Amino acid sequence: MDARLLMIAGIAPGAGKSSLARHLAECFSSRGVDVLEVDEDSVWGRRQTGRGPIDRSSVWPEFVDLLPGPERESWPTSEEFVRAFCRVRQRRLAGVGAWIQDWSWLDLAGTAPWATTDESSLVEFSRRLRLEADSLKPAVLYLVGEPEVFLKRAVAERGHLWLSRHARELARWEGLSALRGVAEAYAELDGERRRVLEVGGWCPAYVVADDADVQTVLDRALTALGVEL
Repeated sequence: MDARLLMIAGIAPGAGKSSLARHLAECFSSRGVDVLEVDEDSVWGRRQTGRGPIDRSSVWPEFVDLLPGPERESWPTSEEFVRAFCRVRQRRLAGVGAWIQDWSWLDLAGTAPWATTDESSLVEFSRRLRLEADSLKPAVLYLVGEPEVFLKRAVAERGHLWLSRHARELARWEGLSALRGVAEAYAELDGERRRVLEVGGWCPAYVVADDADVQTVLDRALTALGVEL
């Protein structure tokens, strides 16, 4: 694999990003590649399926100052997100062959007001980050499919309480079931994120993930990366 930074992207929960990242890491490790895994828990903390608060103990030092919270007086700037990327890059440069993450930096920065109110700001951030990542030969695997299919998987794993909380956060209750409302919200976000990645120069490879088992999706991802099966 030529890529030294591999991002698994895709909007809807339940698409299988974490599972794919884990299997890719195992695959590369079995071929003698040292892998740095940066999972969602390292960024946001361990999310609870019940009513408990998010467990922040798993968050890496590089991300602590980027998380929203009552103690913050303002949201992080795009420059702060770029500096965090550079700090994680230093970890990868310490002898690690591949850096794999089951999330996109646009997911992290995309909730900041400057990113949600002005798409051009998010595009500029995407371009800047792509330039910073250039020496790592970055690759993006973007998992695509029907949001409702992905969300049904997520509900099976996380429960209906998680779905209800998620729907309230997205303000998608009016006239719709929670599942349908959340699916529509993610469908809208999906088009935006693909566009911002492409305009930012990331050249994502789109992998269909709603119609197959884990092994088939892994095989598709390896083929997209040009890795011999």
